[in-house]
Amino acid sequence: MEAFNFFGVQRRALHLMLALDCSNSMRGEKIKSLNYAMRAALPAMRKAAEDNPEADVYLRIVRFADDAAWLNDPQPLHAAEWQDLQAGGLTSLGGALTLMAEEMTPERLSGNILPPILILVSDGQPTDDYRAGFAAFEAAPLIKSGAARVAIAIGTDVDRPVLQRFIGEHGGPPLEARDAGELVNRMRWASSVTIQAASRPALRAVLTQSEPAKPAPDPFIWDS
Repeated sequence: MEAFNFFGVQRRALHLMLALDCSNSMRGEKIKSLNYAMRAALPAMRKAAEDNPEADVYLRIVRFADDAAWLNDPQPLHAAEWQDLQAGGLTSLGGALTLMAEEMTPERLSGNILPPILILVSDGQPTDDYRAGFAAFEAAPLIKSGAARVAIAIGTDVDRPVLQRFIGEHGGPPLEARDAGELVNRMRWASSVTIQAASRPALRAVLTQSEPAKPAPDPFIWDS
């Protein structure tokens, strides 16, 4: 994927990949909130991309439930439109990690690229061989060389050590979302701040040192 050359200045490709839990435990208000959060986050993501003069941002999403599958090829963020997801099935996180690992190589993401951004959103515990998925994920060249990784924990039943392993030992803690308002806030922050920080090394520390301000409580709370 070639970067656009603007008056002789080569722009770099920034790949933003989201792994979204659509298992049975996400049914009802949680999947509705995730769909709403994604629609609400897209304008903030586009604004962050427009404000980054060095990067062309591409979005790709993997859904995982009974299995894991990419929902789209890499597409320019400015052209991305959200299609609501349905929930049901198990939690094939290992499959999602394996799919991401396959993309995290110089052969798959070739050209002049920035470190990719990977965001995991989950509310439960993996039901497949996630350890094998992590082995492939952690061995992938672009993971080892510094891909930015953020995880969002929906509710209180999520396996936090698994989310922390996704982030890495030098990353910050998982972001917590106990209600729909917090999920929107976390999704906006995770996507827009990472895009802003991607091409500015001095700002990348914000991913381990900062956390979004908590919004006012949402009328619907998943975990009472």
